[in-house]
Amino acid sequence: MELFETRAPANAPACYAAPSIFSRDSQVCRVCPTFEQCEEASLKTLQELRKTIDVTDLLARHAQARKKTVEKAAPEAEPVNNLKFLPSIKPPMTPVVRKARIEPATFTIEDDIQQVIDNLNKNPATLVRRLAKAGVVGLVRQELAAGRNPLPEDKWTWVSIACQKLVEGGYSKQSLVMAYMTKMGWKETTANSHFVIVTPAFRALGLIVESEGKFVVNPEITNNNQ
Repeated sequence: MELFETRAPANAPACYAAPSIFSRDSQVCRVCPTFEQCEEASLKTLQELRKTIDVTDLLARHAQARKKTVEKAAPEAEPVNNLKFLPSIKPPMTPVVRKARIEPATFTIEDDIQQVIDNLNKNPATLVRRLAKAGVVGLVRQELAAGRNPLPEDKWTWVSIACQKLVEGGYSKQSLVMAYMTKMGWKETTANSHFVIVTPAFRALGLIVESEGKFVVNPEITNNNQ
């Protein structure tokens, strides 16, 4: 889990600046509109991570992928010194065992929200955790029930777009994917992947229900808000 705050471009996908996901030789990454920015941001994240854990293997993987793609693009060019793209690696004073998961100690997630997170797939769970960390789960429920978009688009981008569609009467998969493609400039595959993040997350939090072929604000939270 990458816990360091990184300011992402407005059209960046949810995996932006995640060094465990970004790969220069990935076909999915290479067609992303924020490919070059994401590479730089991922390396910055690794710089921060190496203060806490041993990320030598990730740094080596990124260096190898960059070398392969650079040589493939310009086979006759002189070899590129890939080390200049990477931060200097200093061995830790005390060996650190790399862990698969590091929980932040700066906030506490309520038991009912943690149960929701535990029952979701990785990406929807990450979104719910982000909302809980920001302390806005209750606000989202209250504002949607009142017919208002609770999340500013300049900060929450694609999540705010889904909220706005709910305020306007709900969304189908097709309408939300189209909104993402139009407003975020995403390809259809990226837009689809974010639909399957936000929709399960909102359903698990009890914010939405499916009705007549589209997802709408859950009537129960509307009734409770009256």
